[in-house]
Amino acid sequence: MVKEKRTDKGQKGGQKDHSVDSYLSLRDLLEKRGYDTPYEFGRALYKYTDCGPWTSFLLPDMPDGGVYYGSARARQTDWLDRCTGIGIGSIVEGSEVELGPAVLTFPFTSQALEEAVAAIDREADFYWKRDHSIYFTVLDQDREELFSAQWTESDTAPTGDSDEDQADLALRAGEVLVNLSSIIPDEVLPIPGTTCFVRRDKTPDIIY
Repeated sequence: MVKEKRTDKGQKGGQKDHSVDSYLSLRDLLEKRGYDTPYEFGRALYKYTDCGPWTSFLLPDMPDGGVYYGSARARQTDWLDRCTGIGIGSIVEGSEVELGPAVLTFPFTSQALEEAVAAIDREADFYWKRDHSIYFTVLDQDREELFSAQWTESDTAPTGDSDEDQADLALRAGEVLVNLSSIIPDEVLPIPGTTCFVRRDKTPDIIY
C-alpha cells in the first residue's frame, strides 16, 4: 500500500498524473518523475511505500549486474545511458522473507511500474501479517474447540471465525496470550472470567 502520493520536485500547485507516461530509459524516467539522481527515485519509492522496497538499476556490464539505490554510485549520473531496466524487491521486517526482484526492462509504462510496486507491497503485507500474528483456538469447559482466531499486532482485536456473540470471548482469549512473555504452542490456558480455555496454535506454514 502506498503511504501517500509521491510529489514531483518543482511541480507547482499539486502532483503530476503519471498514468500515461512511458519510460524509454532511466534518464527519461528520472526527468518525467522529477528526480535528479537514481538515489532520489529509489529513496522516494522506499519512503512512500508501506513495505519499504529497494530498487536496483540494471547494468549488465557491471560485475554485480546493477547499482543499488542506496549506494554512492546511485547519486551519480554518468552511467544512466547504460542502464537497461530496474529491479524492485523487499525484505519483510521481522520475518526476513526476501521478495522479488520484479524486473522492468526499458521501455516500460508508469502503469507497469505501479503494478510491480503494488505486487511487492501486497506480498510483503501478507508475510508481515503472517509472522506478526498470534494464532489461537478457544475451547469450551470440556476443552472442545469452539472457534479459531488470530490477532495481528496492528489490529485492535482478534479476527477469525467467531461470530458477534463470541467477539468478547475472542478478545479475552487473545489478551491472555498477548500478556504472557512466552507461550508454548498447544499449551491450554484458562480464560479469566469464563469457563473456557485458549490454546496457542503454531504459525501456519502458508506462503503467498
